[in-house]
Amino acid sequence: MSKYLSIECEWTEQPLADDLLERQTWGRIQIAAGGRSVSRVWDRESQAERVSLYLPAFPLAAWIVQNWWALLYEPARTAEVVSPDSLLLEPQRAWLRRHCLRSAEAGLMLPRMCVFADGLGVAVAWFADDFDAYPHMPGQFVESGLVRVPTSEAAEGLHAFVSSVVARVSSVSDERAARMAEAWKAITAASSDEVAFCRSAGRLGLDPYRSSQWDPDLVQLLETALGVERPIVADFLEASETADAAETWKWISDAERDQELQRSPQPNHARMSNMNPAAAGYELASRLRTTSDMHDKPLENLEIATNALGLPDFAVENRNHLSSATVRAAVGWSRGKRPTLIGPAPMRETSKRFLQARGLYHAAYACDSGPRLITNAHTWDQQASRAFAAELLAPRVALMDHARSAAGSRDWDDLVKTLADEYLVSEQVIEHQLENAGFSPGVG
Repeated sequence: MSKYLSIECEWTEQPLADDLLERQTWGRIQIAAGGRSVSRVWDRESQAERVSLYLPAFPLAAWIVQNWWALLYEPARTAEVVSPDSLLLEPQRAWLRRHCLRSAEAGLMLPRMCVFADGLGVAVAWFADDFDAYPHMPGQFVESGLVRVPTSEAAEGLHAFVSSVVARVSSVSDERAARMAEAWKAITAASSDEVAFCRSAGRLGLDPYRSSQWDPDLVQLLETALGVERPIVADFLEASETADAAETWKWISDAERDQELQRSPQPNHARMSNMNPAAAGYELASRLRTTSDMHDKPLENLEIATNALGLPDFAVENRNHLSSATVRAAVGWSRGKRPTLIGPAPMRETSKRFLQARGLYHAAYACDSGPRLITNAHTWDQQASRAFAAELLAPRVALMDHARSAAGSRDWDDLVKTLADEYLVSEQVIEHQLENAGFSPGVG
């Protein structure tokens, strides 16, 4: 079973298939990610589990080709992967069509497996079906999981599967097979400039082969204005909306140039990228609190944490006129000497502290290859920075102690407000921290 991501197909005969492409590509298919079976299913007829699916491979391969760049480079747009059974807005439905394997063909029994970028590589998430959720299907998928794999390894696994299907239908005279082969050739034979353009489009959730339908300013931005691929470029694309992308990038470029933002000159502290991002952020903040002798006390100012990391004073430069609702600030080392955050100043003091704490995470742990952005995206470093800021400003252990001692003796809303005032954070941060620690009203 593959250590990374694989779709293995053993060709079999299916003379009853009416469609020639289906008949030519019928097979026993096994899907694996991170050494785990994604295709494990409960077979209703045999009343037993199996790990193979018997179906045509062509619809799967055609779907992968159509969504190739988004699968490898577009991140999730919500904190959790949305269910197709939920009441979804059109952008969420469109994201699922690009990333959920079940979208490949409605009539096939396919797992609800989503493939998407997470900022460090590719995440593969799959979900068990609710019991008897699809009684018309011959079985139901019984396992859930989430693994992260290097982008190159994910691409290699998908490439192997698609190439085998393309070869299988090469002799079939069918317009659909010809279209897929042509699209696959465009992907595999792309020049370095074409690949860069396609990656950028993929991060935005766009089909690079339909750029003639885009706004000309967006085409120009992706073709020439972004320059070479850098972390700050990826951050921008992973968080931006196409409508204001050009204007947002100009703000970023001006801020980066004016402050001469560069990579960190110091060896970065371990960012724990092999862990879940939230867990990594919490762990880094907890260690920093111990190092700075803060323990469970409220953090009076960010300078305490900055000094504990051995960094120069953290500079904050207010810079307005950032129109984006998803990009919050830029972070880097000004002239390579001083960690600096640049962005519009939030109106609330608690929001300022949280933004600056996120900036400290980026400056200390994520600027090793260049300046970064603080965004609303759900990629690895953005998630880790939110967890880091929450734990640095309002440690869960201290909040739990307060909550347990006050359990049953005071109103929940009053407790949350009191803790928010004491730790100088928003009430939402307090609620989120307590929820993640397993505490809720009525639970001691």
